[in-house]
Amino acid sequence: MPLYKYIAKRGPEDKIEGTIQAESKNSAIEKLHAMDLVPIRIEEETFVTIEKRRRFRIIFEKVSYRDIAIFSRQLATLIKSGVTLIKSLEVLCQQMENPYLKDIIIDLKEKIKGGGSLSQAMRNYPKVFPTLYTALIEVGENSGTLQEILLRISDFYQRQEEFKAKIKTASVYPMLILILGVLTILFMITYVVPRLTKMFVDMGQTLPLPTIVLIKTSSWVKNNFVLLIVIAGVVYFAFRSLAKSKIERILLSELKLRLPIFGKFFLKAELATFAKTLQILLESGVQLLRGLALSIPVISNEVVKRELERVLKDVEKGESLGLSLKKGKIFPILMVNLSSIGEESGRLDSVMAEIANYYQTDTEDTLKTIISLIEPMMILIVGIAVGFMVIAMLLPIFQISFTVH
Repeated sequence: MPLYKYIAKRGPEDKIEGTIQAESKNSAIEKLHAMDLVPIRIEEETFVTIEKRRRFRIIFEKVSYRDIAIFSRQLATLIKSGVTLIKSLEVLCQQMENPYLKDIIIDLKEKIKGGGSLSQAMRNYPKVFPTLYTALIEVGENSGTLQEILLRISDFYQRQEEFKAKIKTASVYPMLILILGVLTILFMITYVVPRLTKMFVDMGQTLPLPTIVLIKTSSWVKNNFVLLIVIAGVVYFAFRSLAKSKIERILLSELKLRLPIFGKFFLKAELATFAKTLQILLESGVQLLRGLALSIPVISNEVVKRELERVLKDVEKGESLGLSLKKGKIFPILMVNLSSIGEESGRLDSVMAEIANYYQTDTEDTLKTIISLIEPMMILIVGIAVGFMVIAMLLPIFQISFTVH
């Protein structure tokens, strides 16, 4: 069925843009009239146009956790209100602000109309709807609890988005200090110091060691500024390419976990994500083995992921989750003990919720501690660097003044 892009009015000042499917242009106009809309402009969008737009958006546009959380919650609300799935997707399509996600919803609706399920349609977009998401949707479809599953997914993604926002917010001030400090130092080295250097050379005065060091540093940076930028770019892209290889990812993951203070932060953040994911799966009726298999891909740290893959193999052989976790060197004793208790009591989902909440809170507290340490360190480092340059520039002036007197 053709897709028509329209501009219509609901009132004198209320202009609406969107897309609608209809057998013909006249049919599209009738549908808009039925929606109490007065069409101003209607154009048919061909398959080629839609596919080109989708490919362009796949490259340049992304769907955030927030977008997925809002989409899931709105879809759950509509289904809970008795609206059919196809009609719910049509409503969301008209309301969706993200154009890439809007195109995806249109495609989901078409595939469902063609006889497919929602989970099957979502599997065509693994970057937007990962395996965990589609597996939960499939469980919801089979058990008739799709709206409850969607709400759990929405809560999960919303919490992930909130945690990312906290990290970004907490890192804004230290990054601002670092950027301003670097810009100040570069300005002094490339602009202020060369002018003072010319003045000192014209005087023919013997310069103190700090001033000589500053002048040579300034000269080297000014002469090799382009080279420094190239080196920084090469290092950045080399690091990015290394992160794509599994061996290098394992080494980087190992390094992350061994960092003082930061290592525990990274580990607890991964464990919180794993526990929360497993909790949602278990609450949704997924068996433990399947839940572990779906939870592991959510983990980004390769060391933690390998340990959990070992745990999965142990559980497949009949070993208990708690005992298998205990064999690992990275899992805290609290997580091991609580997992054992959860298995014995048959409340593993509740225990995973407690573990997730504990480590989520712990990582947030650790983050605050890290930021509280980084801020004064940044100020101190920038202050020492700027102070050294100021002293190095003032020392020759003091020498001149003492000589005159």
